[in-house]
Amino acid sequence: MAKTKNVVYLNHWQLFFKKVDGKENRSTIVDTFADYYVANRMDTYEVPGNCIMGGRIYGHGGFPDGTMMFTASIETIERVNISMAKGVRDDLLCATTELGEKYYFFADEPSPLMGLLFKDSLHGGLLNDEDGYYVETQMHKRHPEFL
Repeated sequence: MAKTKNVVYLNHWQLFFKKVDGKENRSTIVDTFADYYVANRMDTYEVPGNCIMGGRIYGHGGFPDGTMMFTASIETIERVNISMAKGVRDDLLCATTELGEKYYFFADEPSPLMGLLFKDSLHGGLLNDEDGYYVETQMHKRHPEFL
């Protein structure tokens, strides 16, 4: 993956939701973000609740490339660029945390479980209520606080 100095990228990204914030918080964010995600607009998504982002980090001086990490609470997600790569949309997005940190990620590189979360939201709108259903098993064992 190409790196630019002082730009932090997340690959295999996913939104995570804490149990303490409830399943309604997760549903609200997933439903509204899924609509934004598939739209073809250059605007900013204001996160209507509490969530964090996780993924494999690249370009951060404090972590080796490929390390799994989590952000602080995400406040906004902005579509930075809309492009096509080999006939597939390859949008560049930027998540900004409550601490002002910026994490860039490509729309077409979510984790498989984030893809399932989007699919469930966009096709029927019903999310699975089982704790940890949208979190990888190993991740859920280490972080049981995630829905």
